[in-house]
Amino acid sequence: MIRRCAAVVALAVLPLACSGKPPEEAPGAGPPASPAPTPDLERPLSDPLPAVAARVNGQPIPIAGVHKLAKKGTGTVSFAYRQALEELIDRELLFEEALVRRLSADDAAVQRSYDEARVSHPDDAEWARFLKDEFLDPQSFRTELRARFTIEALVRSEGEKVPPASDLEARRYYDSNPSTFETGERIEARQIFFRVPTAGKVSERDAIRAQAEAVLARIRKGEDFAALARQVSQDRDSAAEGGKLPPFARGQAALPLELAAFAMQPGELSDVVWTVEGFHILRVDGRLPSVKLPFEAVEEKIKLSLRTERQQRRIRELVASLRAKARIERYL
Repeated sequence: MIRRCAAVVALAVLPLACSGKPPEEAPGAGPPASPAPTPDLERPLSDPLPAVAARVNGQPIPIAGVHKLAKKGTGTVSFAYRQALEELIDRELLFEEALVRRLSADDAAVQRSYDEARVSHPDDAEWARFLKDEFLDPQSFRTELRARFTIEALVRSEGEKVPPASDLEARRYYDSNPSTFETGERIEARQIFFRVPTAGKVSERDAIRAQAEAVLARIRKGEDFAALARQVSQDRDSAAEGGKLPPFARGQAALPLELAAFAMQPGELSDVVWTVEGFHILRVDGRLPSVKLPFEAVEEKIKLSLRTERQQRRIRELVASLRAKARIERYL
């Protein structure tokens, strides 16, 4: 049996989202699961906070784990703490159910995740600070990773029981939601890109910006954009095409690029635009009208979305059933 430590790493284990917007009412999915009753999340917290925030079937959920997760929450402090606690209660219930079913973590996955975390903090002092911030030590970190992958084994097992969506279901969803498959207006554009190292100094970033400003000045004086893109752009794919980018709609490019591109008309040139990756110079070549994607182009994505929603529903129903028969004591 896996022993649990006194804190919980903030690792997501419930598949609460998928790529794209999942259908809220999937064809043939049946009625939505009845949500389990939850306590008043806005009620003032206990003062001082208890060392143990709750017990689930006798298993304590320490306040340290709630505090760690609540820091990433939204809303009032009371809401963030109680929402975090409810999430940890769900995780504990899923963990216990996984043990009852004799499911276990994949050892290779646990080791791989541990190694990836360690590589990200190569300095021993930095590694120690990371673990301290997570309320952990190396052994308890491994324990929490093992718990995470044990829960994932349960989620995967439940998900495999959900049959794939049929061709007919996918077609019905496509026909019933025509606006979902509109591309929206798209921009045809070219860019010249100057990469800024993630760990670069401010002085280095300023120097790269100066390079971008100098190139922009050359374009404004009449030099050919495509030729300069081939010479100096650090986006290897688009540079070879004279800076030409694939047409993109709203939501498909970094927000600063999107705002700049959609504010311009064909033939216009942007100022130097900053994103987390570096500096960009854009030239809009055209604006394409919205078109509806053909069913064949989105059929597999629809099927994946429908099945994912049903898998999520199955996990929500499992959690509700576990809550209904569990002994849950809350102390916040």
